[in-house]
Amino acid sequence: MEENRNIEIEEEGLSFVDLLQIVKRHIISCFVFVGLFFALMMVYSFKIQTPIYIATTKVMVNPTSSTGSSINNDITYVQKIMSTYEVFIVSDRVVNTVSDEIKDIDVYGRNYKLNYTGGQIKGMIDTGVLSGSSSVSESLVLAIQVSGLNPVHCAIIANTIVEVVQELPSTSGDFEILRHSTLSLVDEAIPNAYYDKHLMRNGVIGIAIGCVVAAAYIFIREMLDTTVSDVKTLEQTLGLNVLTIVPDAEDKKSKIRV
Repeated sequence: MEENRNIEIEEEGLSFVDLLQIVKRHIISCFVFVGLFFALMMVYSFKIQTPIYIATTKVMVNPTSSTGSSINNDITYVQKIMSTYEVFIVSDRVVNTVSDEIKDIDVYGRNYKLNYTGGQIKGMIDTGVLSGSSSVSESLVLAIQVSGLNPVHCAIIANTIVEVVQELPSTSGDFEILRHSTLSLVDEAIPNAYYDKHLMRNGVIGIAIGCVVAAAYIFIREMLDTTVSDVKTLEQTLGLNVLTIVPDAEDKKSKIRV
């Protein structure tokens, strides 16, 4: 009989209501941990996080008169070649040429000597076809983003990429297919003094970490707590009926202790 009672207790486990009661007992601790880690992530965002600046230049890909017999054919051709431009921009030929160009360049009223390798520049570039009110496949505008630790350097590299991509097809016979289209500058990259602090992302991470730590804290506290605060649990454990309950006089919340 006793063995059957023990099996019944073990199978019953914790109900959803029991879990809510446990969380309720530690609700202040939960808020403390969540608030603490959220605050730490905000401090990291504003004071510790290394700023990554982004400079963006936009170019429009224009078909030349030799690509087809109609404007529609020209536009269709350019739409198909957009992906070629995206790959061409991050090719070793382009990034190495950009690296050589920016070693000694006059821009923004002064001379800059930037020491970036082609591999470094390639890792800083991100390209994408822009879509306004139309779908991506119908757009002829290409965005070139350069991210790095210095906003001026990012702008210089982004604008130099456009110049190199415009010049290489006309000065080399290796890029015949790109001669059937040209690039027109839409927006020039400018040094951006602001950067994305990722406040929302870091805030969510802080809250998630706080919840995990709070859950671990509650679990440990409950595992180490040997007191019985529930009459039903006591009766199931001992197999006896409780006749009376004596509140703990030192407990301000009158928590039941047996």
